[in-house]
Amino acid sequence: MRRNTRQNTNQSLLNFSSMLAPREGEELSLSQFEVGRKLGKGRFGDVYMARDLRTGFALAIKMINKKDVR
Repeated sequence: MRRNTRQNTNQSLLNFSSMLAPREGEELSLSQFEVGRKLGKGRFGDVYMARDLRTGFALAIKMINKKDVR
C-alpha cells in the first residue's frame, strides 16, 4: 500500500509540473504570476510566494538580482 501511495504522489507531482512548465516556444515572464509576500532570503536572492495566473497554482519564486549573476 505504501509503495502505491508513493507512486500516486510521484505521478501527481509529474502532472503538476507539466502544467506549470512553459509550452514549447513560450518564455516565462514575471507578468504570468501574482507575487505575494516574501518567504525568505537566500544567498542568491529572495524567495516569494506566488500564484500562476494561468492555473491558479501556488508556488515559490526566487528572485535573483542581476548584479549578483556572473
